[in-house]
Amino acid sequence: MRASALAFALITLINIPDLAAAVYMPATLKYDRMIAQGPTTRQPGRMAKSLLLKTRISSATATSSGSAVTATYDSSIFTLNSSFVITDVPSRHGRYASVRSTQLTPAPDGYERTLYAVNGQFPGPLIEANEGDTVIVHVTNNLAMGQSIHWHGMLMNGTQYMDGVPGFSQCPIPAGGSFTYNFTITNQYGSYWWHSHYGNTVADGLVGGLIVHSVNDPLKLGQDYDEERVLMLADWVDVLSDTVVAELAGGGFDGSRVPPQGDAILVNGISVARINSSCEVPIPPEIQVPVNKRIRFRVLNHGSHLLLRLSIDQHPFQVVEVDDTPVYGPDLHELPIAVGQRYSIVVNTTEGTVGDVFWLRANAAVASFRYVEDGVTPTTQQPTTQAWTDLAAANSECDDLDETNSLTPRVAMYPPESALDTHVLSSAFGTFVNVTGQSNTGFGFNNVSYQNQINDPLLAQVERGQSINSSLIANVAFDGIGGGDIIVNNLDAGIVHPYHLHGRSFFLIQGGSWAVLRIITDTPGVWPLHCHIGWHLAQGKMAAIVVQPDAVERIAQPWDWSNLCAGKDAGAWGPD
Repeated sequence: MRASALAFALITLINIPDLAAAVYMPATLKYDRMIAQGPTTRQPGRMAKSLLLKTRISSATATSSGSAVTATYDSSIFTLNSSFVITDVPSRHGRYASVRSTQLTPAPDGYERTLYAVNGQFPGPLIEANEGDTVIVHVTNNLAMGQSIHWHGMLMNGTQYMDGVPGFSQCPIPAGGSFTYNFTITNQYGSYWWHSHYGNTVADGLVGGLIVHSVNDPLKLGQDYDEERVLMLADWVDVLSDTVVAELAGGGFDGSRVPPQGDAILVNGISVARINSSCEVPIPPEIQVPVNKRIRFRVLNHGSHLLLRLSIDQHPFQVVEVDDTPVYGPDLHELPIAVGQRYSIVVNTTEGTVGDVFWLRANAAVASFRYVEDGVTPTTQQPTTQAWTDLAAANSECDDLDETNSLTPRVAMYPPESALDTHVLSSAFGTFVNVTGQSNTGFGFNNVSYQNQINDPLLAQVERGQSINSSLIANVAFDGIGGGDIIVNNLDAGIVHPYHLHGRSFFLIQGGSWAVLRIITDTPGVWPLHCHIGWHLAQGKMAAIVVQPDAVERIAQPWDWSNLCAGKDAGAWGPD
């Protein structure tokens, strides 16, 4: 028997006060329709773990106290390891980071606010692994609240308890406590990421990249591209997420029921998109690239609200991956990317010579895209280039890429020909009454806004043979192995929802004001389906998909997983 490999990273969550702040497979919603059955013929399709559902419409200051502290900005996390060996033999590959609580200081948009950092840095460490590797991440939580880490896009088949969602797949890692995530990457590769799944504290800095290489990936270094980088984009709010969530639940943030669209847009953790008299203007983020190379950028939107639009002056690019699906995609001037979504694009650096510099744009944000050469001191001048003339207007519809372009999988995939079960989830904004009798503004499925019994995870409840309480969360169950359909109706007129399904890719069978997600029910577990706009999720927009409940009852949990819940109040309520 071949031994599993270890891709090992040590992560410490720390609270850095005084840090300066700064979907794939979409469908246009027509909420008067839905379907109950998929096609009868096998059609090649694309798999996804996220879905953008929408309807169409026309159109605080955080200051420091005490002594100043700092947080590291480590630009190396945006460049993949050039010596990483891609192999089908599991080995000790991965990025190692020591556990530490270091105080360092970038200023993402020149505005001071509290930020939660991982190993003293924002964004957090990049993890690289091979398909077949076992990833072990030891998390120490030095925050004053519970925490968890979710491995976005990982199937977790056989290790459902490592999915990292408090109240779903685990109890939170307590303040001052620790937990070790341990899972093997099986039958998948591509661009992923990790982030907090406790409330919306991903918006406070707990985020990093996760790249899975494979000999089976049709996109190959040296054949399709010469180097690869990670490009992280996000909207950014100048106050802590729990403040935003509390005010939204009470009826509105900054006088509006609409969640904040951000005070800044970050490019690799830095922004100059927000400037006022109380801010120290940061230097624009710098992306240095060699001349006459094909650079693969793995682009991630880790924000909490906005669909962002990426472009590089004078540089068209080709889309080659959507989420973790290699595709034959279009050549573009601009890429729309919804929250939680990932794309790979290949950019040819053939538009100038060493020293030339161009603007990279993400909505209102900019970065310097600079041509460099080893042994030559980079130039320092700022770009003077002009944007492409065909970029989308600021008030353009939030169209996903495959609404306007063809994306063909490089490896054909086929959905099940039929569904053993079909379930319907209808989402709507409204006012809900929680377990304490208090009315809250929020979102829900099937007239239920999720309430998180955080110390009695749903996975543990199903393991005990219990039924999930449908008054606390909308939930559906698929008992057998085969095809299953989830019909999602969007009844939120004028609101876009990028949905994410944990533990299982899906095929989009149809779409309109509704969408049918066809899954293969071969991953036993209790899996979240939720909107990836973090503010919507924190207001209750989450449902539970139970797959093979009888098999879930037979899952043996590791002792340290069970220990997270030991002595905790099973009746306590936590953030969504």
